[in-house]
Amino acid sequence: MDDIVFKWDFDGYMAIRQSDEVKAILDELADDVKTRADEMGHKNGRKVNYRTVPARDTEHSSIALVSTAAPRGTFRANQMDNSQNHTLLKALGAGEGGDE
Repeated sequence: MDDIVFKWDFDGYMAIRQSDEVKAILDELADDVKTRADEMGHKNGRKVNYRTVPARDTEHSSIALVSTAAPRGTFRANQMDNSQNHTLLKALGAGEGGDE
């Protein structure tokens, strides 16, 4: 049997990872995390409004962010909620041990 030689097309892989379609998926996932974090914060009795940052290219891929930095006076509430309750980690599903 002949040896199979696989050559990775890194440029093609990068094109997929930085495509508009992938960035749209990342934006949707970030919006979902933001919505869950806001809902958790409200349950904790805080007026929160977490912030998403649209997906953008990085050196090796694309990223979208959810942050405590938010406009109109909610930054402090977001920061306190996240530091006391680990809201962003929970909104990602980290440490939950299940498929939520």
